[in-house]
Amino acid sequence: MATNRFLLDSGALTALAEDDKRLRLFLETAVIDDIDIAVPTIVIAESTTGGQRDAKVNRVLARCDIIDLTEPIARDAARLRTALRGAGLADAVIIATADRERGTTVLTSDPTDLRALAVIANRSAVVSFLPDRP
Repeated sequence: MATNRFLLDSGALTALAEDDKRLRLFLETAVIDDIDIAVPTIVIAESTTGGQRDAKVNRVLARCDIIDLTEPIARDAARLRTALRGAGLADAVIIATADRERGTTVLTSDPTDLRALAVIANRSAVVSFLPDRP
């Protein structure tokens, strides 16, 4: 599957805000290769506090496409949660968002649940940006 968009989950967004060198270099290469970097609004809700402590995250968000939670994405997320009992709401929304555009790769530090959701429709991929995790 060719990647034309990277979608950041909360672990990836937070790591980037904290200047994780591996992830920053990876995404700088993506920008050079004209790959879009996007963040679903549910990730913003997970990764911010609504206060001044959000400054680093906000700087990263300013350089990303923000994808709103729409009714079709919400309904797709509901189907995913039903198909995979026990799936978290945020993870289901992230995969439902990724699945809207074929060729999207979700970047995460915790791939297990996201991968289980992604195989349901098999429209998006999940990659851990941490080298010690599959």
